[in-house]
Amino acid sequence: DGSLRTTTTLPNILREFNPALTGFSTGKGGVEKPNVFLNQAVPGALAGDLPGQARRLVNIMRNNLKIDFQNDWKIINVFIGGNDLCNYCTDSAYFSAINFAKR
Repeated sequence: DGSLRTTTTLPNILREFNPALTGFSTGKGGVEKPNVFLNQAVPGALAGDLPGQARRLVNIMRNNLKIDFQNDWKIINVFIGGNDLCNYCTDSAYFSAINFAKR
């Protein structure tokens, strides 16, 4: 929301160079809300949830008439792992680095 002068976000930075940028979310809401558009992040998600989030994002991009899936440039920002790290305290075996690599 806003502009780079009011809110420092990656979309606002990129919009300084391309005002026609699309795909970013506005306001607040879950993945089912139309204002989140391509932002398919889920609060509390774990690394194991990424494949489902990625499939949902690809499906949205393939089915949106405003997106040329084959030719439009895309930037995908993934921030994951904090919740996995916190859960290590509740189950250090399951959330260990060795088990994570096996999954």
